[in-house]
Amino acid sequence: TLILDKSSQDWFFEVADKPVLSINRHFSALVDLDITYTQAEKLHLIKYDTDLFNRHRVGHQYMLDTLIEMVRSDKKMPPELLDIVSAYLEDTTHPAFVAQALQLPTLSEITNILDTIDLEKVIEKRTTVRKAIATTYDDKLVQIYEENKGHTPYAPVPEQADKRALKNVALSYLALIEEDERAWTQYKQADNFTDLTAALAVLVHNDMPHKVDALADFYIRYEKDDLALNRWFAIQASTPQTDTIDTIKKLLKHPKFDLLNPNRVRAVLGVFSANMPAFHQEEGYRLLADKVVELDKVNPHMAARLVQAFGIYKKTDAFRRAHAEQVLKDLLAKKLSTQTTELVQKIIG
Repeated sequence: TLILDKSSQDWFFEVADKPVLSINRHFSALVDLDITYTQAEKLHLIKYDTDLFNRHRVGHQYMLDTLIEMVRSDKKMPPELLDIVSAYLEDTTHPAFVAQALQLPTLSEITNILDTIDLEKVIEKRTTVRKAIATTYDDKLVQIYEENKGHTPYAPVPEQADKRALKNVALSYLALIEEDERAWTQYKQADNFTDLTAALAVLVHNDMPHKVDALADFYIRYEKDDLALNRWFAIQASTPQTDTIDTIKKLLKHPKFDLLNPNRVRAVLGVFSANMPAFHQEEGYRLLADKVVELDKVNPHMAARLVQAFGIYKKTDAFRRAHAEQVLKDLLAKKLSTQTTELVQKIIG
């Protein structure tokens, strides 16, 4: 244990070889670390670090930095990224960790770092990496999917949950290069809600032929279960496509949608506002603003929360920026609650 009680300190250790440092193991303190690893050191930690938090942090940060560089410089994906994925796929001892590690940084994570946002390029680069992983390791992903399928009756135990998590991540990658047979089979055979909703999301988000059947079946099963039905709404609202806005319009008119139901509003409008491809377009801005005006009359706190989706508009391209700013100015002309008004004013600056 090293005690940091001075502004600057040095420690010396006698070791046979130069070590690769795994700093702040067991997440012992909430501190910002300024560490520069070489590519070789990063790959070493990703393969061998026994502290899973540190192992994930290094790998996730590498993927984030790589995607940022691909967007800024329009570079191709470096082969080292696939080496990292390979190291994860070979880990057979920590399925829950692998499931988490295989998930790329989100669009929100990437755009939060960028000073200016070319949304189409961000989406393109992230999609390119996901498809490269699916194509390069398709056989391995199939193997992982099959090995982690439930071969025993469902039980709410960690071991099964870990395997389900990894299996469903593999399914999400395979859906990029396969037809919908695997996802549709999982949906039909699922004996637990996790596998059922994971398969439904894959079918819907990849616009697969059986998505219509799956959505209809799910609705019939859970029409009277509010919590489950919220997932049905949210899965559709989170589809990462520009034409999802047409789906949002239909969901807002659905007999089960109620502006007075906060959970239902979050499942549709909250999820939509975080769906960058669907929301960040002229029609998306206008649709959300119109609903904010309606919602502000009955739930101003929720309305103010939804307005926060406009927070990054100044970093977007000129077309989006102009439309978002006009929508926000139109909102200020309405008789809104103090909370919502002040937030809109803050966003405009």
